[in-house]
Amino acid sequence: FDGNITYPSGANTITIPLQTPYMHTPGNLVMMVQRPMDTDWYSFLDNFQAQTVGTSRARKIQSDSTVYDPANPPAGTTPSGQFPKTTIFYTGQAIVNDLGCLTISGNTTPSVGDATPYTITVKNNGTAVQSNYTVKLMKEGGVLLGSVPGVTINSLQTLDFTINWTPSETGATYIYGEVEMTGDEIATNNQTPHLNVNVQSAGTVAITVGTGNSSGRMPMDFFYYNSLFETIYLSSELNIGGLLTDIQFYNNFSSNLPNKPTNIWVGETTQTDLSAGWIPSTQLTQVFSGNVNYPSGQNDILIHLTTPYAYGGGNLVVMVERPMDTSWYSSADVFRTQTGTVSNRTRNAYSDSVDYDPANPPTATPTAMFPMATFMFITDGLGAINGTVYGPGNVPLAGATVTVVGTPLSYTTGADGTFLFPYVAEGEHQVTATKHGYNEVTNTVTVVEDQTVTTNFTLTPLPQVTVSGRIVGSDQPTVGLANATITLTGYENYEATTD
Repeated sequence: FDGNITYPSGANTITIPLQTPYMHTPGNLVMMVQRPMDTDWYSFLDNFQAQTVGTSRARKIQSDSTVYDPANPPAGTTPSGQFPKTTIFYTGQAIVNDLGCLTISGNTTPSVGDATPYTITVKNNGTAVQSNYTVKLMKEGGVLLGSVPGVTINSLQTLDFTINWTPSETGATYIYGEVEMTGDEIATNNQTPHLNVNVQSAGTVAITVGTGNSSGRMPMDFFYYNSLFETIYLSSELNIGGLLTDIQFYNNFSSNLPNKPTNIWVGETTQTDLSAGWIPSTQLTQVFSGNVNYPSGQNDILIHLTTPYAYGGGNLVVMVERPMDTSWYSSADVFRTQTGTVSNRTRNAYSDSVDYDPANPPTATPTAMFPMATFMFITDGLGAINGTVYGPGNVPLAGATVTVVGTPLSYTTGADGTFLFPYVAEGEHQVTATKHGYNEVTNTVTVVEDQTVTTNFTLTPLPQVTVSGRIVGSDQPTVGLANATITLTGYENYEATTD
């Protein structure tokens, strides 16, 4: 059963007709009941009739803030002998022919042109063995995406079926599984719940970091007016390079929050954690500033970056800001998170009164918890640019800044003067090398997919001149003034004192 029930005040009999009847063979019967996260609580006098038999036949847990997962119940609950008085209705007529389609799982961000497998789970609820049936993968609007013939399934047996789908167009839609059998006695359980998917462009690779087996109010904390969050996703967790186009988080909200302002910055670092403090936004690239919908329930929060980021394969820093709002919402508005092995990878701050500055983040205690996230990378149509920056006499020049014009790509050379941009969109680019005290040089390069183009630079020092003169008094123009200070301001600042 999955639906709504009326619980009137006073003493009542609450009858719940099952949407999917259960074929109970003789034996112990296990029952699990969930009250999904609500936005309200009610009287402690709202009780059910119960009794106590023994000490370990039931478990129960409740919370105002934690969203419990029936598939992964929390540890640490104490068993009890108390359980509700229950009447169970059995029909004298057995269910002979009934196949139920239970669940569908698979990639929620497939790419155009890529064959993507989806797993559909089917259960035989009847007493008869079945072998003549079809399992289908369906899309919004009743569109058939694929099907496979059924195999022999015994009474009360559960089987998984895998069906591939190759999307042909981008965009959001939903898919579902369906089982079809002639003579099926219960039609209401023939389809799975919908699985929301968002089809990405061809060549897009989705990398998910985290299992999401816990929950927390990060990267956005709607229980407060304002929040600031930052974490590091390790290069070993991503194991890819390319153009980062989208980031997806996973929420489980009791509130429905449309059009909420959201700011995101990303960057790369050699640090593996934030034990030394925040990495301010001034050292990162802002990739998104806009409104995002955060619906109630469990959802994939896909954020398309307004400024795609050329990710070079380092440790990825992600900073997310919830700008100061005029309202706060439920403490149960949480995201899927997990606690990893990096103890100080995340910093998180929240307040109803302090408007945090991403460029100057506040003091916050680091934590090992971080949100489950999926990163979308485009790896097709990319090549690489490398080279060396030289100074006079063909000596490698350290501290030169090399940039790809029109992109956030920037590299500061080391002692050997070399630079590398491993992931650059194919086509013609302007590459500029600069260093203080040297003339700027710009080269034009053509990047070819899956190839590396080399471009070198030779920077020449800016010309130097000698500025000299004499300072005299306005009342005695022929007499020089000693110990007078003169300054020159501009590209460099200079100061001298007269004799």
